[in-house]
Amino acid sequence: MLLLLRPAGMCGLATATRRMPNLIRLVGAAVCLNAAASAAELRLASPLACGPAEGCSIQNYVDAEPGPGVQDFACGVLSYDGHRGTDFQVPDLKRMRRGVPVLAAASGVVRDVRDGMPDTGKQAYDARGEADRALGNVVALDHGSGWTTFYGHLRQGSLKVRPGDRVAQGQVLGDIGLSGSTEFPHVHFELRHQGKVIDPFTGAAPGMACGGTTGSLWAEATRAERPYVATGLICAGWSAAAPDRAAVLDDCERPAGLTRTSPAIVAWIEAFGLRKGDEIRITVSSPDGSVLAQSAHVVDRDAARRFRVVGRKRTAAEWPAGVYRARYLVVRQSPSGAQAVLDLARDVDVR
Repeated sequence: MLLLLRPAGMCGLATATRRMPNLIRLVGAAVCLNAAASAAELRLASPLACGPAEGCSIQNYVDAEPGPGVQDFACGVLSYDGHRGTDFQVPDLKRMRRGVPVLAAASGVVRDVRDGMPDTGKQAYDARGEADRALGNVVALDHGSGWTTFYGHLRQGSLKVRPGDRVAQGQVLGDIGLSGSTEFPHVHFELRHQGKVIDPFTGAAPGMACGGTTGSLWAEATRAERPYVATGLICAGWSAAAPDRAAVLDDCERPAGLTRTSPAIVAWIEAFGLRKGDEIRITVSSPDGSVLAQSAHVVDRDAARRFRVVGRKRTAAEWPAGVYRARYLVVRQSPSGAQAVLDLARDVDVR
């Protein structure tokens, strides 16, 4: 979604009008700030009160490729064509419902807000035909000197601020949600300067050569907390039948519920940042170390997410008691040979 700010010359509140699909033009008087922010002074904190250790990761970055195709600032594929922001996600709807605060990345003044859109995701959004509200519930902050940040897909009814409010860095703006055009709960964080999109990881507009981070606008603590991860885990677990992906999105930490009489033993994983040619290998081992089930899936195209399952139905009266292990590997080919870009295991005790 394209968001464009037009600064005005008086102090006061901004108003919002719709001019065309995917465009919000904030007009009227800009709010005066005591201290104007320059690029050198603008140091952004994380907009999400949830870190990688809690399962909250960055799903998409600004698309650095000016033409067709996709490339993030690190020369990876964690973006999609024309994406103008950074998506900070939580792994499931259960976490969203508990409430995950979205924070002001820098001090400023609230320029505009939108609330009231339901947290029903992309399919319901498309059915309603609201093509000009893709970011759902959103907050826009003015940081002075032409710098603006946007926080999209917020949870309905969670917004804590109103136009004209002054906010401090780290202040709660609302909660992460599923409003607007989105397939998973996250906050779309977008940075602009004089109306132009800026990648906060490079400090430059999209189109620059990838691989450089010397102009990063993130504070040092934020850079340390959220290093770039090209391929990673969203969630992995066990079940007694092939799980429905919608159920996993709702609660990826639900108990496995496996017993010796379960109809099947199934291991599943959802990972992000897959590239064409990657091989997803899952091996399930019995308590005695023998292979119970295994699969190998070659990714046919670059994929933001990929969900895979493997398992076996029970054929005997009971499963052997003990600890079963699932090993998940994502193997990527490189000029130096095959390497595992994701390697983890999950155990379950069946009694």
